[in-house]
Amino acid sequence: MGAESAQADPVVGADDCAAKPAREEVALMSSDPTDAGAVAMARRGIFLCKPGQPIAHRVDVPADSPRNPGQAILSELRLGKNVIWDPKQAAYVSYVAGHATLRQGKLDAEEVLELSDDVDGIDGAVTYDGQLIVRRNVLDLAMLKAAGSITVHGSIEAATVHTDSDLHVYHGICGKEKGRSSAKGRITTRFVTNAHVTSGGDMLVANEIVNSNLICAGALKVEHGTIVGGHTVARGGIVCHTAGSEAGVRTTLEIGLSQERYFAIQQSWSQAELTRRKARDIRDAVGPLMARSKSLTAAQKEKATELLFAADEAEAQAVTELAALEHEMADLRSAMDAKIVVNSILHAGVLVRFPVAAALISAPMRGPLEITLRCTGGETQIVVIDRCRNTCIPLPSLSGSEGIADMARKFLTGCSPARSSREVAENGA
Repeated sequence: MGAESAQADPVVGADDCAAKPAREEVALMSSDPTDAGAVAMARRGIFLCKPGQPIAHRVDVPADSPRNPGQAILSELRLGKNVIWDPKQAAYVSYVAGHATLRQGKLDAEEVLELSDDVDGIDGAVTYDGQLIVRRNVLDLAMLKAAGSITVHGSIEAATVHTDSDLHVYHGICGKEKGRSSAKGRITTRFVTNAHVTSGGDMLVANEIVNSNLICAGALKVEHGTIVGGHTVARGGIVCHTAGSEAGVRTTLEIGLSQERYFAIQQSWSQAELTRRKARDIRDAVGPLMARSKSLTAAQKEKATELLFAADEAEAQAVTELAALEHEMADLRSAMDAKIVVNSILHAGVLVRFPVAAALISAPMRGPLEITLRCTGGETQIVVIDRCRNTCIPLPSLSGSEGIADMARKFLTGCSPARSSREVAENGA
């Protein structure tokens, strides 16, 4: 029995005990574990890269292990665009900012990222250094940020979207009162509803803007659509087909800057005023002493000199603080020349506001109309110009806007940042 059993057992040879040789493959490198944005992108299968950063390395894989679709056999590897082998780092390196891809044995570093599915908030934020294209929708709670332009072929819902360049949305921005979309450049979309949207350039909306808060540093154009409800602010002018509604829904169309910018200017201006007053107080205190400098002791002269030096420093600081506001002043001055154009109907209930005045439309008016500022008799007021009927109707100013208006008048008539606080004090300006 023992002999039969021994005969049945296979004989293990030396060749069978030898380990099978491993095959060498190339795999994408993991994102920086300390970078939350890169980690979130890696969960989506997207490996971010920067110039000079390793994007893939060689790994030993057991010969009998199944093929990994995300890796490539070294002997079959082909280097695509923007990738080189760096022997010092013993890795494949990208020389552009973007993301690494390894498909069918080809390693590339792509500058444009295309997402074929909906973007949601489940896997964290999408942060990208280049141009971003979303083939479908950006869903609720998603966070999207790109240094390059963002193009969304679907819609943006209650998401947070920001680009340092332009934003293009093929369908629309339906923010559900929570979504916030912003671009440092231009924004184009079909519609905006219940959303907060900010652009650093022009904003072009094809159909309508409904119950939304918009801040546009350029010109806002809804030439074939309606603006109804919400608060729209544009520095470079507003053009629309219809403003407001027959139901009299309160709709605010404002030329100028956002309220946040007005308050930021006010804070900076106040700080400059305090600094300037400090310099003036020092000079008022030291002036009489210097008038009788011969009677001062050496210690008193030294102290007076120190105080005058502090006054000079305060003056320089005030000039710097005011100079920092110059671009804000330039924006405000340019807004004074902008217009609101309504091509069809301007409904009652529309509040029109400029930097120094505001008025409420009490009865519907048929366009095309231009709403602008006009100075008559030393007073600036809002007027409605009907080019077809050759009429100009002044609108009564709304007293409730005096807070912002007074602030804007102060900025527009204030001292030039190029003048020193000493000149202001001497001239009484």
